Amino acid sequence: MRILSVYYGNQQAGCWHRLVRLLTALGNEGHHIVLLTSQPSNLAHPRITVHSIGRNCIRPSLLHLSLFLLRACVLAFVLKRHETFDRCIVFDCHNALALVPLRRLFHIPLFLCIRGVYFHKDIFKSKNHLKRWLIRWLNLTGYYAADRVIFVSRATQISMVEHAGSSRRPEKVVPNDLVLQKQALVNRKGSSTGQPIVFGYLGQLVGRKNVGLLITSFAMADCPKHLIIQGEGVNKAQLAAQAHSLGMNSSITFRSWDKNVQEFFDQIDVFVLPSLFDDASNSLLEALGYGKIVLAADSGGSSEILAYDKELLFSPQNGQDQLTRRLTRLSLDSDYRRDLAARCRSASLQWVFDWEQRMKHALIIPRPGRS
Repeated sequence: MRILSVYYGNQQAGCWHRLVRLLTALGNEGHHIVLLTSQPSNLAHPRITVHSIGRNCIRPSLLHLSLFLLRACVLAFVLKRHETFDRCIVFDCHNALALVPLRRLFHIPLFLCIRGVYFHKDIFKSKNHLKRWLIRWLNLTGYYAADRVIFVSRATQISMVEHAGSSRRPEKVVPNDLVLQKQALVNRKGSSTGQPIVFGYLGQLVGRKNVGLLITSFAMADCPKHLIIQGEGVNKAQLAAQAHSLGMNSSITFRSWDKNVQEFFDQIDVFVLPSLFDDASNSLLEALGYGKIVLAADSGGSSEILAYDKELLFSPQNGQDQLTRRLTRLSLDSDYRRDLAARCRSASLQWVFDWEQRMKHALIIPRPGRS
């Protein structure tokens, strides 16, 4: 089977890593894949051909996206003249748009995996009504054209359908999986060894991630503690200024996005995700995979991941006091830490499965040689 895929976006994002993981699994089974990307990629696989057709833009724009989609559409037609494609597989609605003309003219099935609902994201947010209309049109055109839609969580499916209506195509939910890490066996002991509890956040530093609530709650917690914030984003300077104004310079460490993820999880005891909405956070699943205690905002797919356990969840809008009490108690009460650790282990069990196989089943992809 020959597969065509398109990806516009940051290649540090979880969406890119999931796409590469799926395409690599398909390549390992003997399928041939052509991938059109907006940035140069070091993806190397004998059955995956990568065409980088966009300029390496540090801060994406609507114009940059539109030009990429146009180039991808033209190149897809050029490639179609020389080879046959059996499937088009894309992650997120805007990428699907590049392949809509090919799908309609040549009836190539288009499979769309929605990893994030576009109107929840900070990228391209604008008060300009024309730009907002264009962004909506770009995404919904790809959404409605798909022959099959796979969502990353039920919360994502519900949110998209409420906002845009049903795609009128078959829909399926395939959540992200959890990979248990060997390093989880060598966890920090925190205050049991006289050290302060170390809290951590890993991800984008943008408004949707609501990291300011975590910083304020952390500052209010009356206990010995330390916070590591690892990531990049337009709000980084603002968050650093907030930490300074609260007198937390010595207690909060900011690290760049490219720092070692394993090292981050090795150094923390509790992972906190305060997002206003996350479809299915890879960093939250990673934290569970490393055996960490996790607390997350009661929104989006995070509630599903944590099995709707109210003790592990807090309100992202007005849960500041609630989160402060949790952070304080975790720092001072070893029995409470053990209880939350057990709850996290219980919640994580449902997310250990063969993600590639579930995705291939949802995409109806047989093994090579089978009809």
